[in-house]
Amino acid sequence: MLLGSSNYRPLWIVVGSFLIAGCLNILPMGIMAGYFQPDWVVLVLIYWCFWEPERIGAGAGWCAGIFLDMLDYGTFGKHALAKLVCGFLANRISLRLRSYPVWQQSAAVGVLIAIDTLIVAIVQLFLDEPNLSIGRWCTPLASMVMWPVVLIMLKPAFPRHGFR
Repeated sequence: MLLGSSNYRPLWIVVGSFLIAGCLNILPMGIMAGYFQPDWVVLVLIYWCFWEPERIGAGAGWCAGIFLDMLDYGTFGKHALAKLVCGFLANRISLRLRSYPVWQQSAAVGVLIAIDTLIVAIVQLFLDEPNLSIGRWCTPLASMVMWPVVLIMLKPAFPRHGFR
């Protein structure tokens, strides 16, 4: 497909959704509610990798990870590596998963976010910053639950694709 094709949405919609997701990621939720906070940036990345695999992929994942690293004030590059891998994997399975029902997509999203969480945990372990709390592993579950909400919220931004 050509970049000038009418099937593509303006880039500001994609960038705006990543900015909103970044703001939701750093939103303080309290001690107990923080355990069940989904990873909004990865959810948005997976959405765009599924519905625009020609434009959004590993490079967008890396940029989103750098953005999260700047918001996190932590080690620079840990989120970038994790989002790069997640964007690559989501892009590879996008054509198959788009045709699945939402509950199966949610399961695949949970696996992708678990891989993302595992990569961040391994990088932190190598950098002697271990954070092995149980709350870290609730993120994939919370993200699985929020996947239908992301579909509903971003579908008006990209109406040519439906979902089951």
